[in-house]
Amino acid sequence: HARAMRRGHALGVVGFAVLAHAGHRAMCANASMRDSGATTLAASVQVTIALELLLAFALCAGAAVRATPALRAMRQEKQTHTKAFDVHVSDFDWYNHRGRAVAAFAKD
Repeated sequence: HARAMRRGHALGVVGFAVLAHAGHRAMCANASMRDSGATTLAASVQVTIALELLLAFALCAGAAVRATPALRAMRQEKQTHTKAFDVHVSDFDWYNHRGRAVAAFAKD
């Protein structure tokens, strides 16, 4: 787990560095655009900035997943003791059922 967390932190650092580079590139391109009197950025610059932003998003999302320790069950009683009900019903079903019950209660 510690190795995966270190990799996640490294991915996050690289992701934020790519994000900062995309921002810097956009600012420099905007300044050169103003100096030249153009009204829009060149298509290649726009594509490059967009690709850097997508790469930064993917790296940061990967970092968030890798750096997060093992997720716990949604219900705390699963951590302390299990019941027969817990074996047959997934966390998603439990949460979804509870949400419907709250929504029905809120309508009244």
